[in-house]
Amino acid sequence: MPVCTCHLGALTYLKAAKALLPENCWDSHYDLSMSLNFQLANSAYPCTEIDIAKDALAEIDLRARCLEDKFDANYLLVKVLHHDAKDLPLALSTCRRMLSLLGEPIPSESEISTTDQFAELGMTRMACASTASEYMLSLPQTDCRRLNNIARFYVLLALISYTLGNETEGWLCAY
Repeated sequence: MPVCTCHLGALTYLKAAKALLPENCWDSHYDLSMSLNFQLANSAYPCTEIDIAKDALAEIDLRARCLEDKFDANYLLVKVLHHDAKDLPLALSTCRRMLSLLGEPIPSESEISTTDQFAELGMTRMACASTASEYMLSLPQTDCRRLNNIARFYVLLALISYTLGNETEGWLCAY
């Protein structure tokens, strides 16, 4: 992957900025700490500084005060993990964890092996497909953000499932 000099410059400055933060920065400068760690990961990733990206995103996941603050960091983390075959199981479990936190638990392969459960998925799909656009447009903004995050993690879950050769989970996501 070619590295843009803009990312290298940003990475250099962001590492220096992070080094200047006080030890209690997550308590005293929460928004700055969130933004700096996310931008650090965003700059480290295209520079193939994967460990720096993982560390910054793990810190966000650990220190974030609310679930909404974790979505973008975990989304980027899954994308970072997807590039190394040894990290694919962690990427998959991260997607499953985030979907579960969003109220979308993914059953294990053994749990979806019966015909009844596949039939239930089909009925759910039909119910969603018949939902009126007016209803979807009338949802509060918070529901739209939640649905957007659900869709983002399902896309990554399908991609990682396909990469791992997990046909059942991939089919479930695509369904």
